[in-house]
Amino acid sequence: MGLIVILYNNVLIQEEAKIDKKEVCVLQSCQKGEMRMDRFRSEKLITLRIQKFLASLGAWQLKIVGNQFMRTGVPDILVCYKGFFLALEVKRPGETPTKIQVYEMDRIKDAGGISEVVRSIEDVRELIDTIDVQFHEWAVIELERMSKG
Repeated sequence: MGLIVILYNNVLIQEEAKIDKKEVCVLQSCQKGEMRMDRFRSEKLITLRIQKFLASLGAWQLKIVGNQFMRTGVPDILVCYKGFFLALEVKRPGETPTKIQVYEMDRIKDAGGISEVVRSIEDVRELIDTIDVQFHEWAVIELERMSKG
């Protein structure tokens, strides 16, 4: 539970709501007398949720923190899941990666890794589902090969 405090038309509105402390809630005036609550999630919040999701799958992950010693453009989260290397560049909806980020992502793909821009847990879930299918197909082929040997 969190307390939302909003000033709307010079009237203080306070309301208890189930919100993550890191979420920022903004009350927008749509038309006279009509109000709508939108939640704007920061890239950091999206990243934290993706990390929590990946941890629930048992995936190895490393959050990249940019600094003067780090190569520019490296994706935000490096992941190893069922033997697949993933590099995830987290962006808010509507945002796009920089040229150097695209360059680094292309280098990862050229080296055989998977590198994608993700904007939500749903994007990551789709990627994981694709990997699960590929992993299953590989396992079936390997089992068939081993049974013939």
